[in-house]
Amino acid sequence: MARRRRYHASAMVRLVLRLVAVVLAGAAGAATLPAPDDPDRLTPADEQAMLRLARRMLASRRPVAFDPETMPAKLLRSRGVPLILSTHRPGREPLVAVATAGSLFDQLREAAARLRAGANPGPLPAIRLKLDLVETIRRVVPGGPQPEIGIEGLWLEAGSRRLVLPASEALRLGCCDGAEFVARALERLGGA
Repeated sequence: MARRRRYHASAMVRLVLRLVAVVLAGAAGAATLPAPDDPDRLTPADEQAMLRLARRMLASRRPVAFDPETMPAKLLRSRGVPLILSTHRPGREPLVAVATAGSLFDQLREAAARLRAGANPGPLPAIRLKLDLVETIRRVVPGGPQPEIGIEGLWLEAGSRRLVLPASEALRLGCCDGAEFVARALERLGGA
């Protein structure tokens, strides 16, 4: 009996060592998070700071000034791509505001002001707030690659009308593929 216990114990040690080796091998290939001081990449902490800042901007009728003590310096950089701020309320279509110019701080301020202007009076700061940081923009052409559901949003223009749908809208609408997402968006815009 003692002999089996020793065998069982050594087999367990080997199993644990194998699991540790597998976990370490998996961790070595995992993507690394950007360093907090990397000026070109936003960390999850930066993104959380941006959401807190957006909430403050929505709650205040007065302009919020940049505070280097509590806000990442990265917000003073311009990325050259749009920022999308949207509110989500159960059972309702989201309110979406897009800001395209200036630093991230300027874009946040502009998007928050647009959300406030487009919202009915109510507890805007208390509702679910979502921030989409656009990485790249590409044209969607008939017969070409369609948006990837849940990852890529849509920006449609027809004359002076514009419709911006964050990536999460495809999921909320229950679209099964990118072509359906584009078709629904065109229908909502009311143009081809």
